[in-house]
Amino acid sequence: MRRIFVSIFIICLLVLSACSNNNTASSIRFPQLKKASSSYMEAVLSGEMVLKDGYLRIGDSLVIWQPDYFVHNNNGTIEILDRDGKMVAREGEEVYMGGGEIPLDYVNKILKEPLPPHCKGPYFLQGDGTRLSLNFKSELFGLTVVPFAEQKFCFLTAKPSLVTVITQKIEVTGKFAADYAGKSLRIPMIRSDLGSVENRRSVQYTPFWPPEYTARISDGLIEIVDGTGNIVARDGEQVTIEGRSLYEFNSLAMQLFHELPGGISGPYLIIDRIVR
Repeated sequence: MRRIFVSIFIICLLVLSACSNNNTASSIRFPQLKKASSSYMEAVLSGEMVLKDGYLRIGDSLVIWQPDYFVHNNNGTIEILDRDGKMVAREGEEVYMGGGEIPLDYVNKILKEPLPPHCKGPYFLQGDGTRLSLNFKSELFGLTVVPFAEQKFCFLTAKPSLVTVITQKIEVTGKFAADYAGKSLRIPMIRSDLGSVENRRSVQYTPFWPPEYTARISDGLIEIVDGTGNIVARDGEQVTIEGRSLYEFNSLAMQLFHELPGGISGPYLIIDRIVR
């Protein structure tokens, strides 16, 4: 009798445990397009991806997914997989997505299954060509997200696999400045003016710093610190850099474009050292 009671007790615990885990892939409503978009909007949506009332949202926006993305329950953690089966976003983590907002009267026309009337917008249609999860690990670069007041900025370091394949030497003098991509993500750039006074043009480089460099916030400014603790760049100040550049849109540049957060594009600048 006692064994029967214990068995029933264990079964009840397992049932309660299963019922308490609402974050199963089958319980999540995952609105998808009937067919992939032929063109993509270029707005940016960033923020923490959360599950609310059965739908995945970024901020207040309900995401409408392309048909070759999938929801997956990884031991209780909700993940989004791309067409190759790679994890590109995870519930509770920062997500950075290209695309654009679409009106309610258009939403249900393009979905595999219509949304119920109580499912409120705004509705954000996922784009393409941008990586979602900021925790993505690349063979080419390291990415650190540094909190900055109510915003964040990305600090990029070059890995050997990137350093060794770019050989075009360059010296750049320009201003180190925090650009914006989206509403809450800052992208520090090197802005340089090239050419004569009559034919001057401005170039904005995406910098990849040496792996021993770090970034920090001091008195409201972004600072880059080298491996010995010296400040080598500060937001708004001029710097002269020796490094290598990647201008042409070849296979390497395309890989960087797809693996970096949306909005970060070339030309890319691999920094060897700060001259002054």
